[in-house]
Amino acid sequence: MHAGTWGPGGLDNSFGPVAMYQNGCSEAQGENLAPCFGLQFFGRVEIDGASGVMTVTLKDVDNCDLWSVDIVPQPQARPAVVAQHS
Repeated sequence: MHAGTWGPGGLDNSFGPVAMYQNGCSEAQGENLAPCFGLQFFGRVEIDGASGVMTVTLKDVDNCDLWSVDIVPQPQARPAVVAQHS
C-alpha cells in the first residue's frame, strides 16, 4: 500500500502552517507515480525521555533521512484548562 505522488499543493492556513521541506515528482515525471520511482516518504518521531525534545524526521523508502527538526517543549505555551468534565 502506498500513497500517490503529486506535486505540492497549496497550504490551508487555518492553523498557520509553514512549509519547511518538500520533495515530490517533477512536472516532467507526471503525477501518481509508483513506489519504484523512489518518491514515497514516511515520518519518524522520537521523544527524548529526559529532555522532552521531540525529533521529527522525514525518511525515504531506503530509510535515509531527508529532513529533520528538533522541537523543544514549551510548557508555558500550553493552554490553560478551561473546564473539566467528569
